[in-house]
Amino acid sequence: MQTATETAEKLARSKVRCRMQLDTIPTKKAESGNVISISVHVEDRYSTGGEILISVIPTITIGELTQKMCREYGLSRHAQRWIIGQKLPEVHETLEACGVSASGCSIYLYVIVERPEILSAVVKNQR
Repeated sequence: MQTATETAEKLARSKVRCRMQLDTIPTKKAESGNVISISVHVEDRYSTGGEILISVIPTITIGELTQKMCREYGLSRHAQRWIIGQKLPEVHETLEACGVSASGCSIYLYVIVERPEILSAVVKNQR
């Protein structure tokens, strides 16, 4: 079975253009809150403007969101820098506390990468 990274590298080499949305339950807290769909605009020093649609609950913390992106997209948690509402939130803050409480909101993720083709493949899978 291929790993997500291997699949992303294969898609990057093939220059496949596609968009994907994962419908997953964000955390155990989903039972106590409303699931919303938000846009994550992903960029790194090599590329900008990629968008990933994800389902989350407003009470998810930035730390939990970082773990979700690591688990679902293979982006190292140490390489993720979140920008929400023109500020860099702390890991203990929730999306709701940062002003993200309804579907359609946008947040930004800057990824520190050594291999730009991996991030490009992750973003291309979302188109």
